[in-house]
Amino acid sequence: MPASRSLVASVPFQILLHFGAYYDALFVLVTIGVFIYKGYYLPYPSANSFGTELSLVCILPVIEACRLFIGSKGNKTQTIGPLLTFCVLSLPVLILYIYYIELQTYVLKIDHFLSIVGVVFLGLQLLLAIISILYINSARGIRAL
Repeated sequence: MPASRSLVASVPFQILLHFGAYYDALFVLVTIGVFIYKGYYLPYPSANSFGTELSLVCILPVIEACRLFIGSKGNKTQTIGPLLTFCVLSLPVLILYIYYIELQTYVLKIDHFLSIVGVVFLGLQLLLAIISILYINSARGIRAL
């Protein structure tokens, strides 16, 4: 009879989720400050583009809060469903970061830097979530034997 492995939450994944939440708050605050700067000093082609870009900054923390909460819950309870939802919710966040890297009306160097750091956080979190999913799957397979 093979020895069963006990499931333990991934500590590196949980640490990344914790610091990711702090980074998201920093990202939103700095990006709003940058938008105030852009709105004051740079001429936007229309008010619609400025409003759209600013509203996307307000959507990002909502998606990120849900994503990080679900990822943390899935990690702590070692359930695959929330971890898969975490992975799916990573896609719109990645799209928003790519938008802030390349597609804004005015992209400043600080936008580049902040978004690239966000993509790195997102990539590491996603990688550790996938590793956790694989680990949970293999541990459950051993128990079933």
